[in-house]
Amino acid sequence: MTLEFLSAFAWCISEHCQREKTGLPILVGRDTRLSGRTVETLLVSIFTYTGVDVQAVGVIPTPGLAAILRRDRFAIGVMITASPDPAENNGIKLFESSGFKLPQRTERAIEADILGVLGSPFGGYGGSIGAYVIDSRARDHYGEHIRQTIPREISTQVLIDCSNGACSEIARDLVKDFETIECEYDQPNGANINRHCGALEPEKLLERVRSRKFDYGIAFDGDGDRAIFVSRTYGVIETEKLLILFAKFLASDDRPKTIVTTEICNMGLEKNCERLGFTLIQVEVGDRNVVNRTVSERGLVGAEPTGHYFFPTESTTMDGFLACAYFLRLLNSYGVSFEGELGALSHFNRVTADLPADENSTDSVERFYQQTASFLNHRSEKLVIRRSMWDPVIRIYYDYETENRSDELNDLLGSSPKKSQSGDRLIQRES
Repeated sequence: MTLEFLSAFAWCISEHCQREKTGLPILVGRDTRLSGRTVETLLVSIFTYTGVDVQAVGVIPTPGLAAILRRDRFAIGVMITASPDPAENNGIKLFESSGFKLPQRTERAIEADILGVLGSPFGGYGGSIGAYVIDSRARDHYGEHIRQTIPREISTQVLIDCSNGACSEIARDLVKDFETIECEYDQPNGANINRHCGALEPEKLLERVRSRKFDYGIAFDGDGDRAIFVSRTYGVIETEKLLILFAKFLASDDRPKTIVTTEICNMGLEKNCERLGFTLIQVEVGDRNVVNRTVSERGLVGAEPTGHYFFPTESTTMDGFLACAYFLRLLNSYGVSFEGELGALSHFNRVTADLPADENSTDSVERFYQQTASFLNHRSEKLVIRRSMWDPVIRIYYDYETENRSDELNDLLGSSPKKSQSGDRLIQRES
């Protein structure tokens, strides 16, 4: 996110929009981190200098930006956010005019353009300046949509952790209607987004829920496309369990009983779908993959195990607020039996590990699979080995129902995984 990169990025986005010849403005939103306004100012300056109109909506959740794109007419959507990252980081998410993530082929073309102009002078003034409009009330449409989705009455006590992020203002406005819901970490100052709060800190939220006598807790991440849920009596609720309960709630005669998630989902979800009569489709990791497949299969709901939920009849992207709304509807529907419904669902124990990746990591993944081909009991174990999208490591996910054979797995791989700070051979999390 250097000045040079941002300038090249903005220039190439403008060229992309002009090649498309729609004449429509670019929609720009951001989360609450301090650098967001600076990045926005730079991008808007170049967009307008190159003759492209811009509408900026200020601080808004990522799914809110997608909702505006879906409702109105824009050339492209630019969301300035680093999602769950610390305040000092920032990034950009791109959406097409329909509100869906920009197709990968288009992203690759723009990336190639950026690499082509980095380090070289850009084109000159084109003879016209684009219009720049600020419409901070555009997000009200999204907030009203969420308000219509949330039940009118909620009897349980719920604590919402806004992560000092883009959901803060909308959430504060929504909870005014309910005496039983309270917001916290909803005072962003540019430097406190995701700081000791939010979706990456569910155990801390659970502690506060229990100490303050709430029934449930909901934690967003910085840009609001993720939501994690906790229960005072149950604990941190697994995404895979909520996914199956959402599917049961949404099931109807005119839609396939199909659920879409990624290949790293817990094996318990496979067992639950098999028992309850749902078709489970597992795709490669990435929210775009989940969204696209859910739409193409006319699925009921999609999710990534990290707490990203997709409701295809309501949105074009992962949406933490919609997940919150449907969670509250589940509570109203199940009442006191909700904890029992969770407890009745399967969820396997999981062990995870990271192996350092070399430049031949694709070959390494294939080799690891060959080495472990005869290892698994396919009815009670699951193994996923994949190259990380972000870090130079190969990630290993091993699920087991009763017997933990991770030591055998280590021996088969022929290499000790990267050690955790505690010195364990595998970074282990029992679920």
